Amino acid sequence: MRDFYIDELEKFQHHSNEKILLNIKEHKQALRVLYRDHRQLLDNCNQATMEMHRCYDEQKLLDFNPTQLSPERQPDGRLSSEKAAKMMKIAYDKGTHRFEWVLL
Repeated sequence: MRDFYIDELEKFQHHSNEKILLNIKEHKQALRVLYRDHRQLLDNCNQATMEMHRCYDEQKLLDFNPTQLSPERQPDGRLSSEKAAKMMKIAYDKGTHRFEWVLL
C-alpha cells in the first residue's frame, strides 16, 4: 500500500488552516498531513486513509507514528525510521514536502 504522509500544500498556503483541513478531508486520495498552527504541530488524515488502514477511529490512527505502520525498510533500501526523519526535516525546512511511503 502507498500513502502520502505529507502532501504539497503550496496551493493552499494563502488559505486558513480551516480551509486546508477541509481540502484534506474531502480529498479522495489517502492523505495524512502534518502542519503547523501557530506553534502547535497538527496531524490530520482523511476518510481514505482510515479505510486504507481499516481503522475508523481517526484519533486512534493518528496516535500511531507512520514508522509503526511501515516495513523496516522502504523500497529504496533505506530504514523507514531514518527516511521518515529525513522527510520530516525536509518538510520542516521547506515548509512542505511530498513523498511516497510504503506501509505494511
